Amino acid sequence: MAASEGARRLRLNIVAYLSSQAVAKFLIVVEEESGMEALYTKAQQVLRRTGLHATIVEVRNSFQALVPTDEFLGDIFRDGEEVVVVLRGQDGHLMEEQPPRFDRGQEQPRLLAPLAPRREQFVEPATRLAPHDEFGQSAARILPVTAHVTLPEFHDESEPDEEEDEAPLAPAEEDYPPRPVGQVPGPTEDFEMERMPYETMQVDHPCDPVQLGAYDDSWLVEHLTPRLRDFIISRFQPDLITEPKYVASIGKYVGAKFRQTCGAFVSVFMRPQTALKSDPSATMPVHYNIPKSELFMFMRKVEVQIEELQKHQEVLSASLRALRALLAKGMAESDLVAVMLPLNYHAFAEVEGSMIEAEQPLPMAAGRHPVVIIDTSGAVAEHLIYVKAAVKRALHTHMGCKSSFQLVRFRRGEPRLWAQDMMAPTEKALQAAEDWIDRLEPTEYGNLVEAVRFALAFKNCDEICIISSASAYRHTEHEKVLANVRSVNKREVAIHTTGVEPDPHGELLLRSISESNHGDFTLKSFQDQGVGRANVIPGQDSKWTSWRTMLVNEKTKKLSESFKQQKMSIGSQVNILAVMLAGLIDGLARAAAHTSGCTRRSP
Repeated sequence: MAASEGARRLRLNIVAYLSSQAVAKFLIVVEEESGMEALYTKAQQVLRRTGLHATIVEVRNSFQALVPTDEFLGDIFRDGEEVVVVLRGQDGHLMEEQPPRFDRGQEQPRLLAPLAPRREQFVEPATRLAPHDEFGQSAARILPVTAHVTLPEFHDESEPDEEEDEAPLAPAEEDYPPRPVGQVPGPTEDFEMERMPYETMQVDHPCDPVQLGAYDDSWLVEHLTPRLRDFIISRFQPDLITEPKYVASIGKYVGAKFRQTCGAFVSVFMRPQTALKSDPSATMPVHYNIPKSELFMFMRKVEVQIEELQKHQEVLSASLRALRALLAKGMAESDLVAVMLPLNYHAFAEVEGSMIEAEQPLPMAAGRHPVVIIDTSGAVAEHLIYVKAAVKRALHTHMGCKSSFQLVRFRRGEPRLWAQDMMAPTEKALQAAEDWIDRLEPTEYGNLVEAVRFALAFKNCDEICIISSASAYRHTEHEKVLANVRSVNKREVAIHTTGVEPDPHGELLLRSISESNHGDFTLKSFQDQGVGRANVIPGQDSKWTSWRTMLVNEKTKKLSESFKQQKMSIGSQVNILAVMLAGLIDGLARAAAHTSGCTRRSP
């Protein structure tokens, strides 16, 4: 490739590596329109001038990528870029080193591999004396001679049988310590089309007492108290990670330490969680720098909590002293007195009242292997106590006759599974599912499309039930959500939806999902039905009162009257206060442990 006269020039920083070590660094100037032959020629000339006899095997850019040989240099490199050339030397000898000399009677070593053609000149004055005669005088003297020796090209014409008899070459020594292969610190990002559905699942609560394969958080912080660990992960910032880099020249991992030296951060070790079917040895720990301001904030929160616990302890201690004063006056522990416990009663939080109010938000499941998706965002979070009661009642009513079932919730928008696989409705599994439902917490949003994909990853799943208010999606995103659900549901599995106090757009989205996927839509409202609701209700129906509502009102009236006249024995109240005081003391000890752990981490 001939270069034009007005072509621009490139300045390239060449770094030559021989046996994984940098042996030369120099600068060459080439034209942009020249080919790879120009780079090879100039680099070889500089190497020969420096006395290094080697052959260029590979040329790589600064990202260690192998460059093509049929492109212009201006299309591959930029001005001032670093170029790595990998050399292969002649047994590691430099050009200024002289090859060993042998006498005429000494046997020369046998060549084990063909040599490249080379031309070298050796200038050596040789003065050798002839044998002495009987009188001690030399008969003749050889004059100095300057010899120009040219080594011919070696052609191996030996037979194949003779080649097999030759001794094999010694194996090349490996680098120690070995260079890293495919180990990148921190979480890895996978493309959507390259990962299978089951590989991204994270198990939340398995029924069997087995070790979890994944967790709710992507990072694991060791040697910290649980509350401090949760606080750090909730305020996680990827910019505060210091990743170690491998330096081949020293064979070690090194990282920046300016955050530690400035005194405003505290460094801890964090390592990525391992997903299902992943290699735990491929994850490397990284340094995460916690700002000291966040540690002080955590300490202030713990101190406020300690003050509240101390206030509660004082109130309970005062009630206990009053009860013991009654015993000191001569009353028996079995005597009934007015309740002196400093507690407030919430009648509507009882399980019975919740079960009465919840009016079957889940329809009858017709499949044998259903998956229930619970989106605890929006209106579902406001009425979560009633949704929990309704789901537990449907769990014992509908799931007992199924072959297997699965539950899905959301955390930080991503779905979390209840168990590793579809579980049979045994007594132990139903109890574990009920405990899992009790731990449901409100979340900001839920990715319904990802949850449906998780559910369909189970091959025996034949029905999906979604409980949501669809408040996380804007009206402009509905068409995209419907298209994604249809593209995921290639097996045409029935998807039923239950809307809990949805707005008009959310109700339309849930109806469209169920209608386009062979399912049914159910609307649930926990508010008074009247004019002005999103769904239109006739006037005659709005005046109708459910028998369940009347039953709840009657029960509430009875409970309020019983609370006014409630009495309890002195001994029972003393025992309750003793248990509560023991729990407060335990809470104070844990809070003090959190504060001490935070103090140790922030010197």
